[in-house]
Amino acid sequence: MKSSLLAIIVLFFVSCGGDYSRAPASKLGSELKVSSSISGLQKNIAVNICFELKSKNILWRNNLLNSNFNFEVSESECSKVPEPTRTVTTTLKGPINAEAMRFDPTPGQILPFNEVATDLHGILGAYCTDILKGNIVSDTISDVNGTRQISFQQANVSGFDGFTLLYFRANELVSYKEVVTEVALNTTDLPSVTHKGIEKVIRSRETCLGGGTASITQTYLP
Repeated sequence: MKSSLLAIIVLFFVSCGGDYSRAPASKLGSELKVSSSISGLQKNIAVNICFELKSKNILWRNNLLNSNFNFEVSESECSKVPEPTRTVTTTLKGPINAEAMRFDPTPGQILPFNEVATDLHGILGAYCTDILKGNIVSDTISDVNGTRQISFQQANVSGFDGFTLLYFRANELVSYKEVVTEVALNTTDLPSVTHKGIEKVIRSRETCLGGGTASITQTYLP
């Protein structure tokens, strides 16, 4: 009886727990929340990620420029048959410190998300400087094109360190696009400790005007 009970418990945890490789639950189609400052646990996570991206900006420029990075890309466009998953080989380029580093694909290949995320560039470039200074930072940014709202995730809470950005068209309250970025802060599976902070997975999902969803998943291959 005890052995049977133990087997059931083990099966439950194998089936339902500890699987941090699963994609986080989608927030696409969620409603725009009232804007607020990034605070509490969200701020702690944001500070940690921004600090690592600041270090990454320095270390990568000093040690990894012209190194090769491979990615697996899966794409599904609106009203089209999903494309076969492909592997894209790139070289890390960074002309000058003021410009963003980029993953430069070999001729004939396309990498959807080729700008390297740092504290100054990419999605978090609009947040990290003020976050690291301890300034009050809103989770919501609006302009003539619409609104974007950010939230941060921590591995021991959601299964990954990273952030989710939701996009809303001007004068609309339901998100039409989401971009989820998982940042590798654990160096166990990376080629070196210098690779810390790489965008392990980027998932983009966007509603199609005629119904359905377009998606892109870009995964780093160590």
